[in-house]
Amino acid sequence: MPRRQPDASWKSTLWVMVAVQVLVMVAFSLSNPLLPLFLEEELGLARGREVELWAGLIGGAHFLTMAIFSPMWGNLADRLGRKPMVLRSTASIAVFSCLLVVVQTPVQLLTVRLLMGVLSGFHTTATALVGSVTPRERLGYALGLIGTGQVVGLVFGPLIGGVVGGYFGYRIAFLFTGLVTLIAFALTALFVREGFVRPCPDELRARPGLLAGIAAMARSRELMPMLVVLMLSRAAVAGIAPVTSLFIGELDVRGYLVPTMAGLAFSMSGVGAAGSAPILGRLSDRVGSRKVLIAALAGSAVIYLPQAFVVTGAQFLALRFLVGVLDGGIQPASNALVGRAAPAGRQSAAYGLMASAASFGGFVGPLLTGFVAASFGLRAVFIYTAAIVAFNCWWVVAKVREPEHDMPAKVAPASNRHS
Repeated sequence: MPRRQPDASWKSTLWVMVAVQVLVMVAFSLSNPLLPLFLEEELGLARGREVELWAGLIGGAHFLTMAIFSPMWGNLADRLGRKPMVLRSTASIAVFSCLLVVVQTPVQLLTVRLLMGVLSGFHTTATALVGSVTPRERLGYALGLIGTGQVVGLVFGPLIGGVVGGYFGYRIAFLFTGLVTLIAFALTALFVREGFVRPCPDELRARPGLLAGIAAMARSRELMPMLVVLMLSRAAVAGIAPVTSLFIGELDVRGYLVPTMAGLAFSMSGVGAAGSAPILGRLSDRVGSRKVLIAALAGSAVIYLPQAFVVTGAQFLALRFLVGVLDGGIQPASNALVGRAAPAGRQSAAYGLMASAASFGGFVGPLLTGFVAASFGLRAVFIYTAAIVAFNCWWVVAKVREPEHDMPAKVAPASNRHS
């Protein structure tokens, strides 16, 4: 099926999805600075190796199940429409966020996070929805705005979480997460116009099955290297999250200010990314997404390293802001490369495959940083992360190429080129 031509309503859909992205990212990131403290203060884990290992496991748990189920949701989105999948995802996040209010043990918390990963998959379908309605020559711009929405949510989410958790309690903060996601659900239901046309039965039969389609896309010279890029990018970002709150406690921050400062640390990277994402998105349309991705990864590797040696909260916040500026180019550039290389009519499946790789990185990243922190100390985490990002930059230089043209034939078997 040829890619549906975008109509004049694509901008209104884009802006609604930017707002939805902000709300979902607020909800998603609100608990990031709170989970390690919640484990220690309310679930009774001892400070040190125990809480660090549990924080790493729980911080990455939902990424494991997302890695397994994202391709399935992407495949369904190409068959049933992306909007229904966004609605399913936001509803699921709301339900499981509210369930966090009643957990009493680390195992219960881990279980809820695993189930949240099974049914969420928001970013995959939201990105595919925007990519499917946007003219390809404006894809970098559109995904840059989506990236801006993502990081704006990452700015306010940890701040809200830190303030609400610090003053009203962690469980109230989790309840607030569910309410915010319900608002995102309502905005999508009322205002998003996708115009999706379901493929006819003959066309669906002509398409490769889920596993065959994944295998075919994974063999693509343009898409396969991006699996590694997105896995390593998510591993780096997700790996830092569980130890940030604990690291703040080792600096010149004390008492009730720790959750607030931890939320601010998460937010500073979001502030930087919010300003840079639309600029770098437009730049990728002009000079190429690959060049922007290489520059952003190289700069990010350099900035991660000195975070291991800071002694004050202010120094740490300044470096987190600079990391955010560079991160604002990584995700939009990566998504644009995937969107241009994806076969026509299979954008959601391609993004689902990429989300699976990224989610696997999101699962492994916190586990590895939890191990590094428990074995070598919290500061070693930043040196380790700098090395991961530097390797990712080398991989892009060596393996990633700009897609030459819209290329369903390069990914799908010859007999299914029209799909």
